[in-house]
Amino acid sequence: MAQELLQLRRTLGMPWAVVLPLGELYVEDWNAAMIWPASLAERGDVCLYRLEKP
Repeated sequence: MAQELLQLRRTLGMPWAVVLPLGELYVEDWNAAMIWPASLAERGDVCLYRLEKP
């Protein structure tokens, strides 16, 4: 279990992308959300993380 927690911590350490707060409502349909690379993050943006499937 400790190894799983360490892996999760490493994975969640860096956001994969960011989405504008208004676009957070539309992330699931992949049509209207404004998703940007994490390097373009600004204050107030919502961070998205990628979890690898075991």
